[in-house]
Amino acid sequence: MSWMIDILKGPGVETKWCYACKVDLPISEEYQTRFPDKYRARYEFANAIKLGKITRGTHCQMCEIECLTHGHREDYSKPFDVIRLCVGCHGRKHRKVGDLIC
Repeated sequence: MSWMIDILKGPGVETKWCYACKVDLPISEEYQTRFPDKYRARYEFANAIKLGKITRGTHCQMCEIECLTHGHREDYSKPFDVIRLCVGCHGRKHRKVGDLIC
């Protein structure tokens, strides 16, 4: 699957490699220290996808378009309580701009 993310570790930095974007996404120790709940939730969710325990969404739950979804959490203590959103709806969710209509 082209969207899978590999987790690579180096000294002091963990890197996610996104096959869809073909970029390294560095996760520093500072990030892990400052946002431990967010880091743990993302890590558990990504591992569950990688192990095939859950599947990545293929449709936005707000506008229902077919896309490669982003996960959005309201509560990081619940790592699998994820709303699957397209890029546009995810951005609007964070900016809280009006109704979430793409």
